[in-house]
Amino acid sequence: MRRAGWIVLVASLALGMQGASGQSASSPAGAAAVHPGLTESTGITLTSVSDAPSSAGPSARGMELERLLGLLAQRAEIHHSLLYRFQCTEDLTRKLQRRPDSAYGEENGSEDEVHDRCGIVVEKRKDGVARSVRAELDHHGNVKVNRKGEPIEAVLKSQFAPVAKAVPHAQAATFTERSQADLVFRLVGDKEAEGPAYRIHCPQGHVAIEFLDRHPLEPAVVCKGQASGQMCVDPQKGEISVLAFYGLIREDGVCLWDRSAPFALVEQGLVESTTGARFPSRVRTIFSVTSRDNALFDQRYENCGFTNVETQETYQTPAPAPEQGTAP
Repeated sequence: MRRAGWIVLVASLALGMQGASGQSASSPAGAAAVHPGLTESTGITLTSVSDAPSSAGPSARGMELERLLGLLAQRAEIHHSLLYRFQCTEDLTRKLQRRPDSAYGEENGSEDEVHDRCGIVVEKRKDGVARSVRAELDHHGNVKVNRKGEPIEAVLKSQFAPVAKAVPHAQAATFTERSQADLVFRLVGDKEAEGPAYRIHCPQGHVAIEFLDRHPLEPAVVCKGQASGQMCVDPQKGEISVLAFYGLIREDGVCLWDRSAPFALVEQGLVESTTGARFPSRVRTIFSVTSRDNALFDQRYENCGFTNVETQETYQTPAPAPEQGTAP
């Protein structure tokens, strides 16, 4: 029997490929956590075949993959230099969705949609790991400050706990040459028996690459592994336009990556004008909350800019906003 375990977004994105972990296969109420992934059944159409090139021979494709990974490593350094000067307004929505095999009841009304909004910056913890810091906004959309002129830290509504610690902005900065050594990469267009059932949909001309934890998953009570999934890469610049993350499942006591559907999709539609570095414009995530319901989280980032000061001094006058767009 296949039961769902989960990669926790807090771990997979906030820690950047440094120890993604899965929740247990049960919800707090003890119900089985079964989910369809981000597919058409959630109202978000994501499962599409990639346009990754497949006509070249194995050696040529291997060389192309190596070239793309080199570009990714170079761009990771640029992302790291910008990461702790990044600030945005974050708009969050959570909706409950009854699974296809359950009928919607009266309790699934308008009250099942929760909304929150705040300012957000990224700062580096003492251990070197990136973390999100949120600030309260006033009715004009400006960051509230205390008597000392310091931002008033915001506390998200409890319904957003599954995504509160996630730092999707840090993901592109983690694909350094050193970190790549812990992952196995393949072009999604490769026609191999062990290829994923899910194929990420990329913008025209971008190449789909799968990245998987090189090390065996730990068969513990809670499945653990480095964040794995697929991404769309600009073959000229090495920038990532879309990221999809796999969840963890437990099957016959063995931990496996669920390569049939992602649990999180990151659209990198914000472009820093000077370097061309792409940052998240939207993050969609699905979690199981009860035996009947999934929670769909939608995080959108607006009014973004890059400061020229350290994180502790952000939320003053920001630099001009970068070019904005939405990745397909």
